[in-house]
Amino acid sequence: MSLLLQKRAEELTDEDHEKLIELFELSPALEKAWELKEEFRDLLQLDDVKEATRALKRRYKEVIKSKLIPFYQVKKIIQR
Repeated sequence: MSLLLQKRAEELTDEDHEKLIELFELSPALEKAWELKEEFRDLLQLDDVKEATRALKRRYKEVIKSKLIPFYQVKKIIQR
């Protein structure tokens, strides 16, 4: 399952997508973590530093609301 969760959204097959839906039904926190991972990955693809910084600041709010400790710890590291 960990390999499935590491896949990028655009790399998922229909079968992978169905498996993720099943997992997310069992764990909404896992779904939120996966979404945050995808959003963070998208931020890393931005070429404009100012745009990336603004987007990252918006994501901080999502991380705080998620209450997912590992993401909150990453947020603290990035803010330094």
